[in-house]
Amino acid sequence: PSGFLPEARTIFAILLSSGGLFSSQIRVSMPTSRIILRRSLMDENGDDMSTCRAIDIIIPIYRNATLTKRCIDSILENIQEIRQFSPRLLLINDSPDDQEVNGMLDALAASNHDVITLTNTANCGFVKSVNRGLRISCRDERDVILVNSDTQSFEGTLANLVDAAYSDSQIGFACPRCDHAIGDLQNALQMFNRLR
Repeated sequence: PSGFLPEARTIFAILLSSGGLFSSQIRVSMPTSRIILRRSLMDENGDDMSTCRAIDIIIPIYRNATLTKRCIDSILENIQEIRQFSPRLLLINDSPDDQEVNGMLDALAASNHDVITLTNTANCGFVKSVNRGLRISCRDERDVILVNSDTQSFEGTLANLVDAAYSDSQIGFACPRCDHAIGDLQNALQMFNRLR
């Protein structure tokens, strides 16, 4: 349904690193009100869960400074939605020889105290870059939102995602559906009969 994320044309995933098992049935609720976000941060006993762990937003980056800057700017424009989780951006540069990306990341880190940039010594690939960020987040006992560097965040995206992820202690992973470029929604689940 299109009500999951208003105007969402982005891919986000949040991984809760609290050590619990992933739920076999993930219930995702995407209310649009920030009041609902605060209200839903209560556990089943009514205890306030707003003291949940801090959140890192990990963005692995490979080339394309223009798209990457648009992505990071859109996150920074909306980061106040999850300010109570002390969010910080971990930008993993996987294109160390790209001077345009290096300059853009240096400028962002210099002007934002919540932005940490790490540059791989050589191109390692997406998975190794993500794992580098995850090691830091796990060490610091922070939950993680993983963002592709060619995406864009809109108002309500971060708040809705965090609200859904924290709405049930059994949720270990939440990922909203997103739009294809032509406007229809991507499938949220794909079933494979066997792996080859």
